[in-house]
Amino acid sequence: LAGGSLVRLVLNLQDFRLHIVNTLSLTLSPLVNEVGIDEDWGVKWRSYTLDGSLMGSGVVRLKSSTIRGNSVSRLDHPLPWLGNIKTSNMIMGLGIGDELPDVLVYKLEFSYNYGVTPPVTWCDTNKATNTYFLTNPTINNYNFRQSRFSLFGAVRTLMPKVDLDVECRALDYDNFECNLRNVESNYAAIMTTLTLTRGGLVEARWGDNRILPTIYSENYITLLPGETSRVGISAKNLDFSRTCDESRIVMLDRERRNSSARATIVISVDGWNVKTKQIQVECAPTSIV
Repeated sequence: LAGGSLVRLVLNLQDFRLHIVNTLSLTLSPLVNEVGIDEDWGVKWRSYTLDGSLMGSGVVRLKSSTIRGNSVSRLDHPLPWLGNIKTSNMIMGLGIGDELPDVLVYKLEFSYNYGVTPPVTWCDTNKATNTYFLTNPTINNYNFRQSRFSLFGAVRTLMPKVDLDVECRALDYDNFECNLRNVESNYAAIMTTLTLTRGGLVEARWGDNRILPTIYSENYITLLPGETSRVGISAKNLDFSRTCDESRIVMLDRERRNSSARATIVISVDGWNVKTKQIQVECAPTSIV
């Protein structure tokens, strides 16, 4: 479940037109800062190569001063394409020639106000974001445009995995926070995924060790070199009680309460070209009693 998707940014890949999908019943309006109302009321975009070089940035502005609740707003101007040259040295470095298209990462951001207090502190509910991997929209050959996935396959096969710096902590028994940093790689960490799981639990009936349902403030994150992201995670599984044992959060099966049903809480980190990690969550120092 995507807990941070109350307002969504959707790009039409045929004409590069942006749409703002407001699933709230509330009207959206520009944020007010120290100077006044945000004059760049619209979707801010940044375009990068897969090795993190900035190609350009700008704003696709909204004409209207508000966005109605439960509505879809189509922006008038398309997202500009900044390729048309060999934009990524990484492609040539892989030794796969010119048969694959340029792929640019477009980071989208839309800030708004809707006049109520955010429901959870770790979820930035005044901002919608999205990331697209795009090829030249003027080329009508569908197979060519879809071949960006061929480049991703080459990246996954030929390049070393991106080793993210990940720190996770418990806020209480049901809420967690992870900070991810791409600090040691020269390339983007593509579609990084977090999964809340039971660790050390070996029972046939728990073949799937994911803790469900779980709400993430965001997931499937692409981190460019030097980029960071904070992810909030919330889960309340009523089948297990939780306690603190030797600084670890331990889950006990409510039905059995025996040693074979004990499990720790582990956050799994994975991605398209991301090195897999298992982060065991320790008890929060003060908030868990």
